[in-house]
Amino acid sequence: MQSDLCARLSLRDPFRLVSGFRRANLALSVRLCRSRQDKLEALERLVRETERGTILIYCATRRAAEETAEWLRRSHRSVGYYHAGLSDEERRLVHDEFRRGTVRILTATNAFGMGIDKPDVRLVAHFDVPGSVEAYYQEVGRAGRDGRPAACVLLFHERDLATQEYFIQQASHDADGIARAERMRTLLQDMLGYVSVPTCRQLAILEYFSDQAELALGPCGICDRCVVPAQQSGRVASRDDAASARAILETVAWCMGRFGVSRIVEILRGSRAKALLAYGAEDCPTYGICRTRSKPCMTGLVKELIDSGYLQVEGLDYPILDLTRKGREVLQGDSAVVLRSGEDHQPASPAKQPPRERTAPVMTQKALPPDAQLFERLRQLRAELAEEEGVAPFMVFHDKTLKAIAGYKPMTPAALLEIPGIGDLKAERYGRRVLEVVNGEQ
Repeated sequence: MQSDLCARLSLRDPFRLVSGFRRANLALSVRLCRSRQDKLEALERLVRETERGTILIYCATRRAAEETAEWLRRSHRSVGYYHAGLSDEERRLVHDEFRRGTVRILTATNAFGMGIDKPDVRLVAHFDVPGSVEAYYQEVGRAGRDGRPAACVLLFHERDLATQEYFIQQASHDADGIARAERMRTLLQDMLGYVSVPTCRQLAILEYFSDQAELALGPCGICDRCVVPAQQSGRVASRDDAASARAILETVAWCMGRFGVSRIVEILRGSRAKALLAYGAEDCPTYGICRTRSKPCMTGLVKELIDSGYLQVEGLDYPILDLTRKGREVLQGDSAVVLRSGEDHQPASPAKQPPRERTAPVMTQKALPPDAQLFERLRQLRAELAEEEGVAPFMVFHDKTLKAIAGYKPMTPAALLEIPGIGDLKAERYGRRVLEVVNGEQ
């Protein structure tokens, strides 16, 4: 009786210990890759540059974990892999060998990691994009637990989304599956937001977890965005690249958010694919204008425009391209194209980059929590617009965009353009009806 009373009393005023999400010794970076082969070669360079400590590489599937391990074994010894398809005994052996250092490089699915407290992990690489920011930060958190510098590199290619979409589709078949799938899509969209964030990646993480105390300490000074800020770094495009870049932006604008990277490149190179001709691609002013440039060259230039903030990727089932404000400024003649240099794609080396003095971050206007009723009305409008145009709802607006609208409640067309995910084209096509819903006219 006395012990029960003490237990109840102790819970009324429990002792709470909460640590911040900032990891000052982790250099976070994202590298955009053009293909799976590009990923493997980038990973090989990362492993070669990591001279000390152990390396942990996360893959989305069992097959990817095995194939990546096999690739690395060509030039490195002491490589293992871990996933749920191994027997209990096999997993125990790999776990113990990695813990002892017998296996220095380990590729693994998310089945690996619980209970791991190995202090000398100097590199955590993600070969595939994780399904959520939570999963990503938990996994990179296994680096640098001894307090010494460590690198955390995410290798990204838009085709990664197909794997995550498969997981989402599988989840939708379970009991309560529709709600779970929608939640997984929202989490993945948040992860894509982290990939393309133009400012300090640590601050993006802290903002996501609402860690206001750590946010006040300012940028980390060692992530790829801090070392070479996306807005200030890069090279002025050559004459040929500048002309091709402008053609890409014009093509994306003409397509009005209908196509992804491959289709945009095909239009520019004058493809005779039936699907494109049926869409009327020959009527596009830039159709075939870059036919003398190779497909890999044009694809790489599109990726550079994404990484430099002129284009953004939207959608999960079928990723599409849309212009950002920077991209619109180029088409309006207000600015020139400045592309991120190749060096900017390299991960920051935490051992060589001294931390910057922390200053208070520049904070943008905060959105209020989404108005639940307004959010539902916006979802209904999105469904109507999607049905009218014969497209999937996510091609009109993502849930994240609708939540931002329901939080900020823009009252004018200019305010609507401040919402992430809404460019000139979408504002022109849907803006009036969105503002009618926000203003209570529908």
